[in-house]
Amino acid sequence: MIAVWITATSGHLAASFRAKALEWVLTLAGALFGYALLQPADTFSLSLSWATIQVSAAYAGASEEALGLSIVILALIRFAVLGYNGLWHASPRARGLMAGAYALLWFMVFMGMWSAVGFASTGTGIYLALTVGEVFNVIRTYHEWGEVRDARPKGRTHDSGN
Repeated sequence: MIAVWITATSGHLAASFRAKALEWVLTLAGALFGYALLQPADTFSLSLSWATIQVSAAYAGASEEALGLSIVILALIRFAVLGYNGLWHASPRARGLMAGAYALLWFMVFMGMWSAVGFASTGTGIYLALTVGEVFNVIRTYHEWGEVRDARPKGRTHDSGN
């Protein structure tokens, strides 16, 4: 009985992972980005691009460590949401909110790099690509939310469920 449950669950999780691979990969990118900010080196002092991001973080009252910890926590929450979605229940609304938060993160990093050095840094293009990937995730998850909502039995309200 347990073997059947494990097989069925792992198959569903594998199918969910394949369908949402971009979300998993960009969550890992965010976790590693936050982890890098938590390292003892002063990342913000490495270049003009990072110094510009430091000004933005300081404006929000966040240090490099606080920003890194916030991003790691956001990644852990997103991993939990993706795992929950893959094992138990469709959660496109939660996934869409997490993708939106990540799109905002990558866009802020992109703007920091772009305002400092334009496209002279390879990071500028990479963070723009991460932003576009997350915008794609937002659009896809809200499309899925509509499909889940439309598949509900008649008589259920919009607020009862997802």
